[in-house]
Amino acid sequence: MDRDEFINRLRELLNDIPEKEREDALAYYRAYFDDAGEENLDKTLEELGTPEKVAEMIKSEASDPISVVKERENEIILSDIDKAKTDAYGQYTQNIYAQPVTPKKRFPAWAIVLITIACVILSPAIIGIFFALVGILIAVVAVIFSAAVALAATFVSLAFVAGVLFIAGGSILFSSPFAGIVLIGASLLLAGICLLMLILSVLMFGKAIPAFFRWLGSLFKKHKNRKAEGIQ
Repeated sequence: MDRDEFINRLRELLNDIPEKEREDALAYYRAYFDDAGEENLDKTLEELGTPEKVAEMIKSEASDPISVVKERENEIILSDIDKAKTDAYGQYTQNIYAQPVTPKKRFPAWAIVLITIACVILSPAIIGIFFALVGILIAVVAVIFSAAVALAATFVSLAFVAGVLFIAGGSILFSSPFAGIVLIGASLLLAGICLLMLILSVLMFGKAIPAFFRWLGSLFKKHKNRKAEGIQ
């Protein structure tokens, strides 16, 4: 059976319903075949069923035949989508369970025993090294903060002296122009030194010190990760 035979047979079976409803239903099925295309004719006929079945369905819902046909079409589409989802999920689970499971490497018992004995024997040296490292770290932090305090004190002192020289130079500029210019120049020189110290302080406390502590933290983190890998 081809498209025209299906439509003509359906027209004959729908002779006993109102003409408008019959033409609407036939127009819908013509468009249905056109949308599917000639290459999908067999599949379309299989989806729709026989003309007798379609006519019976239309007559049972004669008040709105097109809506019934559309509802059946939606049911077919949804069933295909559900089937596709099921196939995809099955393929996904099959791929997961097909992957080989790599067993975790366990640390040998004899190695654990040897490490424990070595730790007990070398514990005095390990403790000494630990406290030495802690002392070095405290000394570095103390030096850093001492440098910070020294920089701050020097900056304040130079800024104060620069201010005094500038005021003194300005006060005698008209009575002793040469001395006033010398004092003002010295104050500007000190102000430049203060600005340079400020820039160095910002670089030191904004870049160098945070970078140092980040490097120190990365060392502890690497040591911790290696220890965890050794235990596993």
